[in-house]
Amino acid sequence: MLKKINRQMEKLLEQSSQPVPHINEPALSATLKRDSLIEDNLALSHISYVFSEGISNENITILFDKISHHFEGAWLCRKNSTAHSFSVTQACFFAKPLEKKQAEQSVFKHPLPLPRADLMSILKIPAHQLLKKSGLMEQLTEGHLDPDGKMQAYVITLGINHKLILFSSLAEPWAHIKIETLQKALLRIQFNL
Repeated sequence: MLKKINRQMEKLLEQSSQPVPHINEPALSATLKRDSLIEDNLALSHISYVFSEGISNENITILFDKISHHFEGAWLCRKNSTAHSFSVTQACFFAKPLEKKQAEQSVFKHPLPLPRADLMSILKIPAHQLLKKSGLMEQLTEGHLDPDGKMQAYVITLGINHKLILFSSLAEPWAHIKIETLQKALLRIQFNL
């Protein structure tokens, strides 16, 4: 019996040393990008402990950085002088800040008309609507961010002048759990914006 198992193991090892067939590089890069995200909701719920002293205009970027590692995309928006218009001040995709050249041509240039909402309320909209308005739709779909068009954007009102937009391609039950976990964590933080 041991000899039979040994022969089977040798056979498996011989098969695994054969060259791997060609891999579709865009699909592989999209998979690798998704692997850089933190999928642990427990870590997301503990964000409130990191900011136990509250959030001000000075450290809101740190909060943004912590949250952005949990979603495919994240934008931090600040209100313009015009009514209901917001400008993106920070943008990340797959926990990496948007390249300056790419950002200057698109997302930071276009003001976004975002709806009014109560503090800490969450609005869910199809992501392609925001991506089109920002001028990033073509660049990001080429990069396989949302090939199926199923990605959702979640707009969270952090204060009168700040909104957080998170992009997620998780299926509905898991996306709902993740967003609800974040909302509960944010409700435990005092915002002094």
